[in-house]
Amino acid sequence: MQFTVEYDDGVWLFTVTSGDNDDNYLEEFEITNIEDAANAAADLVREIMEIAEGEDDLDEEADPLEGFLDELEE
Repeated sequence: MQFTVEYDDGVWLFTVTSGDNDDNYLEEFEITNIEDAANAAADLVREIMEIAEGEDDLDEEADPLEGFLDELEE
C-alpha cells in the first residue's frame, strides 16, 4: 500500500493505492483542514506499518516511519 499527498490552493489531495498487482485498490479524498490532513496521514502510515509488519516479522530494526508519525503529532 502506498499513498501520496498533494497540496494545492488550500486543499490536500490524498491518493491511496494497493501498490500490488493482485489488488486494484484506489481511494482518493480531499481535506481542507490541516489538523484533519495530519491525522489522515498518520492513520495511513500506521496502516501501512501494520501491513509491513505482517509481511516482515523478522526485521527488528527501528522503523523509519515512527519518526514521521512523531513529527505529524507535533
